[in-house]
Amino acid sequence: MTVPAVVIAAAASLALALIPSIGGQTLGSFLPDFGVTVEASELLRGTEQLADDDLSAAQWGQQRDRLHELLEAARVADDKERFRLVAQIGRAASLAGELEAPYFVPLKGRMTNRYLAEAAEMNDASEGALLSLASPGVVQLIVGADVVAARSVEEVVTLAAHTAAIPWNALSESDWADRASELLASYVQVRDRLDGPELLAVLLQLGRAAENANQAAAPYYETVAGQSVNVPWLAAATLVVARPSLSEDISDRDLRAQVEGLAEMVRSGALPARNREDVPSR
Repeated sequence: MTVPAVVIAAAASLALALIPSIGGQTLGSFLPDFGVTVEASELLRGTEQLADDDLSAAQWGQQRDRLHELLEAARVADDKERFRLVAQIGRAASLAGELEAPYFVPLKGRMTNRYLAEAAEMNDASEGALLSLASPGVVQLIVGADVVAARSVEEVVTLAAHTAAIPWNALSESDWADRASELLASYVQVRDRLDGPELLAVLLQLGRAAENANQAAAPYYETVAGQSVNVPWLAAATLVVARPSLSEDISDRDLRAQVEGLAEMVRSGALPARNREDVPSR
């Protein structure tokens, strides 16, 4: 059986990441040179590929420290790379199960995972754009989203289709809020892989769930030009402006009227365009 290259790379990164040091040198310094160069990016990528139960708490503590050393030693100017790095430091610190500095600090009267907090702040500053770089487990740690496994495009589109079949009065506002949260967390995972009709279908139902939940607030709504606007519907309207034929795919007359009205405001400049990545995650 051939072992996939990505597994070999992850295993090599992990093995070196967990090697202890002696006199300031890692044991790797005393091993034969097999011509394998382990770069910082490989250490990070290898950590991202690990499942939570692949390491013991003690090993996660070692992985945490290695990642932290990487952060301290390198100037990570790129926002995406820094987000990935601090998110994995925070994840490893959480899995290590030790409330110790510098990973946990007192904040507003409670011990807080410093690096997950930084990842959340960076994600907020990006208006949710960075969250797509994180695995579902890390998404859950950062924003508290109820995501237990990665979803495929087909699963998310099916979730939207099932939502479309639910009458507005068949669920309570609380249940609609839960459905909106589930759709949003799922959407973040796959938005870059949705084609036009799929993207439109998911955005329509995300906006509808938020509307039925009576949650006219972030992340589903924002104030634009002095009025509260349903952001998923505005993103759907922007898509319709770019591809007018997609409007024909909206079978629900009320939804079609909402989106076409917003699309006309985008065309006229009364409202700004909102693309798929502009739908916030929290």
